[in-house]
Amino acid sequence: MHRICKEVVRIEGAAKGIYAKGDFQKLSENIISTCEKINSDHIDMEKQLKTLQSSYDEALEKIASFQNKMTNVIEKRGYCSTSALAKIFTSIKGT
Repeated sequence: MHRICKEVVRIEGAAKGIYAKGDFQKLSENIISTCEKINSDHIDMEKQLKTLQSSYDEALEKIASFQNKMTNVIEKRGYCSTSALAKIFTSIKGT
């Protein structure tokens, strides 16, 4: 057996209330105003996302540059250490 929910607003009742008040024009204006606000907010959000993407790309580029510098330094230190160890090994072998 199906029972009608108490908290559900019937469309029929809501429509009669609007028609009785003559608020169709206000409703239309409200919908248009809401759509314009949504569009405006959407445009603002896109601008903010572009700015954020630009900042992200710049930070990513700086990180990649720093990573390359660190890799180069580590490779140079590794080469110096290897050559220094080779010299020590050679001198130990010679004695």
